[in-house]
Amino acid sequence: FEVKTSAQRQLIYTALGQLMIHGESPDCRRVMLLPEKEILADDLAEALTRLGIELMRFSLSETEASILGD
Repeated sequence: FEVKTSAQRQLIYTALGQLMIHGESPDCRRVMLLPEKEILADDLAEALTRLGIELMRFSLSETEASILGD
């Protein structure tokens, strides 16, 4: 799992590198978590799909963090 606080391109590139380097095992589940309201550029979303990286979203409140379901 790689959690980022924004969908800024440089942060996504960093997350991709971390997931690919540390998730090299074929049975490793690679997941990127982004804030629910961040818009991911189309080319980056396509790269996640191509690389087999799941995209999940999270929300934050003053008292908790929640991973959002489908």
